[in-house]
Amino acid sequence: MGRDRESGIDEAPRPARRDTFWRLGTWFNLGVSARGSAAKVTLYGVEGEAGGAHFGVTFGWGSPVVEQ
Repeated sequence: MGRDRESGIDEAPRPARRDTFWRLGTWFNLGVSARGSAAKVTLYGVEGEAGGAHFGVTFGWGSPVVEQ
């Protein structure tokens, strides 16, 4: 982690991410995702903490599975 000299903004580490989905039947997808990040930042001379968490559910329809 370092500081960008031009903007004065600390470089944050890459956020943690985990996505998983399952194919149910021939066309339906069901999944979950979780993401999180945390960083110390300085903005206009004020230091603080940044980041957050996200949890999500995925419902999807796809092309039917074709067996070859």
